Amino acid sequence: FFVTLTNDVGLSIRNLIFQPFSGLQQSIELGNTGGLLGIIMVGLGAVFLGWGMLSFIATALLAVLVAVLVLIIRQVLIIFLILIAPLAIVAYILPNTKKMYDLWWDFFAKALLMFPFIMAFIAVGQAFATVAATNAKSAQFPLSAIDDVLAFVAYFVPYFLLPLTFKFAGGALSSIGGFVNDRHRGAFDRLRKYRSATAADRFKRAQSQSLWDNNSRIGKQANKLASWGTSPVANTAYKFRNTPGLKKRGYGVAASIDHAKVEQSGKLFEEINKLGYNDRAYRALTGQWSEEQKAAFNAVGITKPPTSLGDLQKVATAMKGLGGTDAIGGTAIEGSLGRLATLYQDPEMTKASIQAAGIMGLSAHGFADGNDLAGVGNDLRASGGAGFAQSVISQAQLLGQRSRPDIKAGYGVTVDKDGVFRNGMLDGRMSNVLDTFSAQDLAAAKGGAVEAVKPEILRRLDGSKGEQFQRAQRDQLFSWAGPYSQASADVKARALDIIYEKGPDDTYTRPDLVQQFQDYTRQDMAGNPQRLPGPGPEPDQPPPGGPTN
Repeated sequence: FFVTLTNDVGLSIRNLIFQPFSGLQQSIELGNTGGLLGIIMVGLGAVFLGWGMLSFIATALLAVLVAVLVLIIRQVLIIFLILIAPLAIVAYILPNTKKMYDLWWDFFAKALLMFPFIMAFIAVGQAFATVAATNAKSAQFPLSAIDDVLAFVAYFVPYFLLPLTFKFAGGALSSIGGFVNDRHRGAFDRLRKYRSATAADRFKRAQSQSLWDNNSRIGKQANKLASWGTSPVANTAYKFRNTPGLKKRGYGVAASIDHAKVEQSGKLFEEINKLGYNDRAYRALTGQWSEEQKAAFNAVGITKPPTSLGDLQKVATAMKGLGGTDAIGGTAIEGSLGRLATLYQDPEMTKASIQAAGIMGLSAHGFADGNDLAGVGNDLRASGGAGFAQSVISQAQLLGQRSRPDIKAGYGVTVDKDGVFRNGMLDGRMSNVLDTFSAQDLAAAKGGAVEAVKPEILRRLDGSKGEQFQRAQRDQLFSWAGPYSQASADVKARALDIIYEKGPDDTYTRPDLVQQFQDYTRQDMAGNPQRLPGPGPEPDQPPPGGPTN
């Protein structure tokens, strides 16, 4: 009686809800004129949501499957409960077993009551879909297309609501409900979270113009359209930032974009700095290539600084073919690709510039000079704007000023009136840098710092700035190369090279300088008639014009 009653109630509710709409159009036709909009909407959804669109379809199929499964299990469970009803009645009669009867009745009653609710949900969805389909039949495009899509969606929505009926069930049925709708492990919720995450990820990529491959012309244009579609206000303000009324907002957007690019480029540098990159690897990223690197990279189709993981793979292959330290750098780049691929799954990292990360690394390790900074600065200015380029170069100078005092801010790079970056050593800053070199500067400096100002050193030694500067420069060279110098070994070696290079003058005939040099050789070489490598006389010969050691 109870089974028949609840079944009749469920079917009656469905018929009662649907009866007023039974004479209307009951088929959804997406193949008519309105189908065009439906196809466009699905196509756009697939483009912007990607696998999220497929997960939505999977959710719809899961909803229908679960509905059928619930009805089947409900029917099996009801039959089973009817079969054990005599045992339940006996348990009700006996004083200590009434809990068993209560459990049986809880299962039985809730399993029966689920059916009317399920039928009501499905009937409402069918009624809504029928009305929308009928409107689509008589409406003109594009309203007909919108109604068709609404009818299609409305038909399946009730199946998503069926998990709400699980709260009226107990035991096994509520467990099924938990499987499909539990907050932590339910299939519905997992798919919904996946769709949300995928949509959010692609939305961020669209905003940052990294939804598609920027290496292709079509991908670059599509990224611009996606960025304008997802951030029209910000793009408008940025595009017309020099227009009165939009300057404040436009330059605010530009500053925010530049800050994010610099920050993410810095994070990229920190990551690759942990992966064994040497100076040749960093130089490959900057685009400031040696002649050997340039020829090898051009042979594999790389004519500009790498901007993608595909470019890095080609660069690594070319470097491994060069041998030596280039091969070591290429191996490091190739070994880092897996980590970088994981890193780039974060939409924010799409703002990072590989070239910017490269110049930060090259500078931090003491191998970037003013030409490198100026070259990268001009590249970044052309591709990312003057603000971004200036921020990156400033960061690189800050990272490298300890090992390369010649590139510190105010000296290493200058910017002309047209905004072009120039090597500060070629713009009259060489003399200033040389005058400010201190023992602390040279203690951790690379020899490249001396090489950067070598033309000015030679000019002073030639007497071009007067005898006072000539003598002062000689004293400075010997102080760098002396036994108690705080200069690094690399700087000492470069200073000695210059001393030997300028040997055929009175450098070695002045008694005080000769004594300094003799003290240096006795102190550092334990009295052996040897010197550090560099041009000059053989160890068993006296310096030109001077006494034997």
